[in-house]
Amino acid sequence: MSFYRPAVVTLALAVVFCSVSLTSAQEKENPFANNILGTLANKQMAAELDLLDQQQENINQLLKEFGRIRHEVGQDMKAQWEAASDAEREEIGKQYWQRVEEGRLIIAEQMKAELLPHQIDRLEQLSAQRMMLEGKGRESAGLLGDQMIEYLNIGPEQKKRIEAKSNKLKKEVSEKIRKILEQAKEDLLAELDTTQKAKYEKLVGDPVAEQSDFADPRKESRKPGKGKRK
Repeated sequence: MSFYRPAVVTLALAVVFCSVSLTSAQEKENPFANNILGTLANKQMAAELDLLDQQQENINQLLKEFGRIRHEVGQDMKAQWEAASDAEREEIGKQYWQRVEEGRLIIAEQMKAELLPHQIDRLEQLSAQRMMLEGKGRESAGLLGDQMIEYLNIGPEQKKRIEAKSNKLKKEVSEKIRKILEQAKEDLLAELDTTQKAKYEKLVGDPVAEQSDFADPRKESRKPGKGKRK
């Protein structure tokens, strides 16, 4: 089964290669510029673009087309994968993702052709937000993802400071959330009468200690003299 339709791929590849050569500077400015498929597939994010009905329909068709491309690549390489050794499969996996990436870039360019300039600008911003939230460094405002480190030219010492501050803030936020939840529980239990509250407390018992206060039961069972079969 062929990977692409010949007529479509010739034109599409030409568009991609020309785009790469003419807008390489722009791509360096936004490392997430082409990561738009997942963003457009996210209904909440896509709603930010105020797409016209025809735009949405065309984009939905392109998303389906990308799904077809991935399926065809997988089917095309299935027999090769099944017959390969573990060492060979690593190379086959690289070839698979390379072909999928080629298809993704083509579909991304076709999607951008459906959008107005201001929609493309907003889409690239949304894609950056999505990639930062989903990728490494999401707990540090996305600053510690590999692409963002390169984009912002964050040095090793600066990275260490960001990591340290991120860990400190994460603990502070967790503590604030814990206190808010405790207060919310107290406020809700205040709605119970004395009898109801007594029954509730008997049912649930004392609150569970912080998770960090517990040893992993699986680790406990591995200690000498623990968890042995009788």
